[in-house]
Amino acid sequence: MSFSSIYAAPTQADMDILTAAIKAEQKAQAAYAAGAASGKLDAATVALATKIMGQHAEHEKAEAAALTKMGGTPPAKPASFDFPAFGSAEDILKYALGLEQDAANTYFGAVKTLQDNSLVLAVISIQNDEAQHVALLRSALKMDPSPVSFLPFK
Repeated sequence: MSFSSIYAAPTQADMDILTAAIKAEQKAQAAYAAGAASGKLDAATVALATKIMGQHAEHEKAEAAALTKMGGTPPAKPASFDFPAFGSAEDILKYALGLEQDAANTYFGAVKTLQDNSLVLAVISIQNDEAQHVALLRSALKMDPSPVSFLPFK
């Protein structure tokens, strides 16, 4: 999905939201890359991590294009991130699950605060994708992937 063709009047608040979202997408990509390279995940879980990492890259690309078109400058990717020591596949998956839950909640919050309503549809689309990631990771952790009928957003 491309943001660049669906927004109208940019505001600083909207650009700040996109900047924060880009940073979160960059961190998620790095976390999945670290997990996939750790040697602690089986092949199926590495494939899942790689797929989710690619979706985060697509989110970042769309957000960066929108921010650029709005006159902003996307943040550079940090050289490294400070992740906890992962002792097991379960540690990696639980960390990723936390990132995805935070992302789903953050995008939900963005929907409520965006000034440009035309950005809302794209952000809702990404928020839904983050919720799918939550379900996939819960399933990989042998947890009920959809434990409630209504999501408890923060």
